[in-house]
Amino acid sequence: MTLDALVMLSGALVAFLSVAGFPPSIYKPLFFIIGVFVIALGIVVRRRRGEWETAQRRLEALTPSDASAGHSMPSHESHEAPDPHKVV
Repeated sequence: MTLDALVMLSGALVAFLSVAGFPPSIYKPLFFIIGVFVIALGIVVRRRRGEWETAQRRLEALTPSDASAGHSMPSHESHEAPDPHKVV
């Protein structure tokens, strides 16, 4: 499951709990737990984005530019960075 799907699932759970009719003693702790979970997902996304940007900079430093190499890189040899939103 991807990180964006987990965030949407958390939002759906919050929406469900707010109208489900549970007493406050049940849904208030669940809101807190879901909030901590969403914060943790945000931290994971920021760390992965930072790792992805660092990998992109390293790749750009290692890949010769078209002007200095004298030719362009064929499309089948292009390097694609991993998706930073994919849950491992």
